[in-house]
Amino acid sequence: MAYPKRPQGSRSLPQRKKLLAIAGRLFWQKGYLATSIDDIAKSAKMNKASLYYYFKNKADVLYELASATMQALIDQALPILNSSLQPEEKLKVFIVKHLTFGLLHLGLSGIGQMERRNLPPKLLQAYIRMRDEYEGIFRKILEEGTKQGKFQCRDVELASLFIMGFLNSTVQWFDKTGKLSPEEIASEAFAFVSDMLRIKAGPGPLNVGKKGP
Repeated sequence: MAYPKRPQGSRSLPQRKKLLAIAGRLFWQKGYLATSIDDIAKSAKMNKASLYYYFKNKADVLYELASATMQALIDQALPILNSSLQPEEKLKVFIVKHLTFGLLHLGLSGIGQMERRNLPPKLLQAYIRMRDEYEGIFRKILEEGTKQGKFQCRDVELASLFIMGFLNSTVQWFDKTGKLSPEEIASEAFAFVSDMLRIKAGPGPLNVGKKGP
């Protein structure tokens, strides 16, 4: 499915990525509403007029941050869904990748969750379509496991909402200086979900890497 995207020339792409990283950090630290275009320009050591060469406005920056993150999640989830892994293995890989990506990229992954309400209506709708596509992938994994009798799940759609809400909440309390690493939190999260779905024999350790896409 195609989503709104501004044209990106090869020369401007590195600078756009730099500006998005700066904006993401500021939005995460100060909040979207408390961050101005001037703040982003000053942090990037450029004038405001130059920033408008890359982005139409602050909402454009927010949408690119949120949609790029969601697209990265979709791109990493589809191969899991379409793989030959057993449903419980797919579930573990999905959860571990989802959480490690989110917790290793806090200034990007949490933006869509926390600030999407500030998007203009059309861009908000586009973001929600992407989110629904991603959550639909997860729901299909749950459906597969439930049909095969691997998961005990009375209402797949409701279970999907519960679990995704639980997973997404981690970006709000995770402390990178805390005692648990993103990988350890992901492992604990899978154990929790496994108990919730009453998976009797969970898969062994999987080499899913320590970094997101």
